Amino acid sequence: MQPAQRPQRTSSKSGWFTGLLDAWKRWLRKLTGSSTFQTDLTHLHLACGDRLAKDWLNVDAENSDYNLDLHQGRLPFESDHFRAIVSENLVTDLHRQESLIPLLSECFRCLELGGELWLSSATRSDFEKENAVKREDLEYSELEQLARESGFTIFDPVSRRDWSRRFPGFPLMEAQEGGNYIRAVK
Repeated sequence: MQPAQRPQRTSSKSGWFTGLLDAWKRWLRKLTGSSTFQTDLTHLHLACGDRLAKDWLNVDAENSDYNLDLHQGRLPFESDHFRAIVSENLVTDLHRQESLIPLLSECFRCLELGGELWLSSATRSDFEKENAVKREDLEYSELEQLARESGFTIFDPVSRRDWSRRFPGFPLMEAQEGGNYIRAVK
């Protein structure tokens, strides 16, 4: 009877380094409580509420394709993956320094080069109509500043109509007729 032979290694130094790097990444994900969520979808809809967009990864705290607390300011997705990330009124729901800037920085990380971030901020009258907590609406210049602080360098003011043309069939919020919109490109 012949003794069992060990499988031969196919790579030398690069193999042990890659293995060590992978182990370190796994340990870091475990330590921080984050893991990468794999998806073939290339469009991300943050704070979707009950408006689920077909062929998009719809994310919110509950009842979405992927439930996630956006207040934590982290996204469990691969870097350079999404072609587009959109969110309506998310900017008025999160604390600027603790949640919003980190979350928008994560959006920048998750977008592929040339990928687009589309954001909106409701007008004051929209909040009053909905009897929501009254927060100040953000002007275009404030939306641009948020995008700039998150790493984006190309900005365009856009309209609701631009949004509908760019993403046909996307379920925009019904109550939002005004508001300020921005497109930021990575």
